[in-house]
Amino acid sequence: MLSRRAWLRLIGGFVAAFAAGVIVAIAVKRAGGWQAGTGWDRTVLKHSHPALPRWADTILLLVPWLGTNITYFALLIPFSVWLRRIHRSEIAAELWVAVIGNYLLNLVTKAAFGRPRPALWTRRGEYTWTAYPSGHAIAMISVLLFGAWILHRERGRIWAYIVWLPLFAATCYSRLYLGVHWPTDLVGGIAIGVVWLATLWRTFRRDDWRVAHG
Repeated sequence: MLSRRAWLRLIGGFVAAFAAGVIVAIAVKRAGGWQAGTGWDRTVLKHSHPALPRWADTILLLVPWLGTNITYFALLIPFSVWLRRIHRSEIAAELWVAVIGNYLLNLVTKAAFGRPRPALWTRRGEYTWTAYPSGHAIAMISVLLFGAWILHRERGRIWAYIVWLPLFAATCYSRLYLGVHWPTDLVGGIAIGVVWLATLWRTFRRDDWRVAHG
């Protein structure tokens, strides 16, 4: 069970992550590119849609599924059962906090801003709700990178970091290639994800986040 201090850190971090998204959104709006993209948005997006071989196109259609809450919730339920059986429920609790916080940050920020998605070409692949921020960018940082950190903390393994980096790059690129996000959506998602990841790390880096029972 989370201690009072842990709850306060998580709540404060959630607010700070949302504020990071707000700051990026305000900057984009002031640049006059909220509805149809900034000049930088449109230039980057146009250069992100080359003709690719069928196999590469298929990969870019599939890789975003590794950054969705649908996938995370589906995998975390049985994984939590297994962790409980081996008496490591605290790891399940950490992951649930990361996933639920990621989901709520994406939901609340999208609801607050409602940015239209690009319409430079036909959108494809997995996407829901409005454009800003990129929920995939938030999730790749605050869930998958957090999971890599837990593996490093528990087992001393660094391979998960190595796997994460190209997966993160491919996922972010796929959101542009498939025409479902402006580049500044990714910037906002990364900003939110970094702050939420820092909050999770600060909260769970030690064992004192749990309520002590006598």
